[in-house]
Amino acid sequence: MTIGNSVTSIGTYAFYGNALTSVTIGNSVTTIGKQAFAANALASAAFEGNFGTFDSDIFLDNSNLGTITYCAERTGWPQGFSNSSTTIVTEPIGCSPTDAPTIDSREAGDAQVSISVSVADDGGSPITGYNAYCFGDTFYFGVNPTSPITVLGLTNGVSYVCAVSA
Repeated sequence: MTIGNSVTSIGTYAFYGNALTSVTIGNSVTTIGKQAFAANALASAAFEGNFGTFDSDIFLDNSNLGTITYCAERTGWPQGFSNSSTTIVTEPIGCSPTDAPTIDSREAGDAQVSISVSVADDGGSPITGYNAYCFGDTFYFGVNPTSPITVLGLTNGVSYVCAVSA
């Protein structure tokens, strides 16, 4: 299971007692509650982001989990985690950032804009979605799993500056 980059917090006991065997925690997660992944069949766990407010017992009772990987470039690592009777080792790995998307074209419509983008290098992680931000008379936001991204609610005749993230 991969927890995507739109998630910032994982609650206490959120995935307790499931049949999870692998979890990748996206770089936007900053808080993980008590025993969030306890009592699973986890054999692997990976963190893509900085070490945040994470309880040390989030992986309790996962006897198959011996190593947790984390991105060496992130802050707050290494950390220790509790797993009842076994020791969990944290191991750094190299993580490449995704290239910023390039805006290939923009097509204005009635109170909207369609923005086509591309990414030259996904850093080894497939792109799961795009966010577009447009600033003009007010702030507007668009999201789409693929290009193009359509931003709705714009005011005709107003100039906007838009940016896109992958």
